[in-house]
Amino acid sequence: MKTKSFGLFVAGLAAVALFWAYKQDRHIVNPDTAFLSAIASCEEKGVSAAGRQCYEDYLTTLLETQGAEVAVRKMGRFEEASPIVKTYCHGIAHTLGHAGYEFYGSLQEALSHGDMDCFAGYFHGVIEEALPEAPDYNQAIKDACNGTSQKDGEFRFYQCVHGLGHGVTAYRQYDVLQALGDCNLLASSWQQESCWGGVFMENIDSKFVTAMGFERQGRLEDDATDFWPCLSVDEQYRPPCLRMITARILPKHDRSFAYASQACDGLEVDRYRGLCFESYGRDAAGEALHTELTKVNELCDAAPEDMRDTCYETGAAVIATHFADPKRADPICERAGEYRENCEAGAQRIAQSLAE
Repeated sequence: MKTKSFGLFVAGLAAVALFWAYKQDRHIVNPDTAFLSAIASCEEKGVSAAGRQCYEDYLTTLLETQGAEVAVRKMGRFEEASPIVKTYCHGIAHTLGHAGYEFYGSLQEALSHGDMDCFAGYFHGVIEEALPEAPDYNQAIKDACNGTSQKDGEFRFYQCVHGLGHGVTAYRQYDVLQALGDCNLLASSWQQESCWGGVFMENIDSKFVTAMGFERQGRLEDDATDFWPCLSVDEQYRPPCLRMITARILPKHDRSFAYASQACDGLEVDRYRGLCFESYGRDAAGEALHTELTKVNELCDAAPEDMRDTCYETGAAVIATHFADPKRADPICERAGEYRENCEAGAQRIAQSLAE
């Protein structure tokens, strides 16, 4: 039985899996026409830092002239058309968040604009930029999401408090324990756990660390094991960490899902094992978005038999989140055999969270 927060965690956790994932051309009604909406001068630079910078410059100017909603939605359109934006989507969105904070002049105002494209990277970026400038850091954390619904379980509010986890991690220069302590200033256990997820996402995937220009510091040294830092923190923090741990395991082992499955299966605590296979299902969906959606079926069917239901439920939820459309998981669920009900349940959880 998954907790109420499962579907919401999928939205944030998916950002790591999909950081490098491409949408396939078959998802675009007319690929040739769509590609014309990309910027030719940026595309000439290829999938590179220069190509990313070109799009960031264009979209930042658009934000400063037409507002964050227009810029972020345009970025989402580019994601369908441009290999560059497909690759760097979440990072570009973080950059727009930095620009949005400067443009609107306050944390709450900047968070009231923007959109959810590229896994809410805009909201994450706003918070990363705002916190270091706050006159009262602790109060800024408590008030950061006052411009949203402040309703536990609501999707946009989740993205705000999850983004807060990213922000406090950057501010604390990747000191895991200090960042988790900052999250504990929030009002409810749901908000705290959602924030913890942002902390672990930043630390588990080295691309976030590199993008922010930091080296990991603080009291929790990376021990180079597959499950760092999940098994090095107190019990209460372990679930949101383990739900994304294959984002660490796969790059360390040539993106071998067979290895990741064996690693998860080797966890002695049953609860940890289940959480690890949620992460496996999340990354199976990320792999599918880079190839074919039915790759989820292949990878989930290769998991241990008693973990396939978990893999299908999580994988379908990630696909539904990526497209903000639960029906996009239908090709997976139709081929899920005895796990079809689990697959459909995962997509439905996202439908419910988006509707709240």
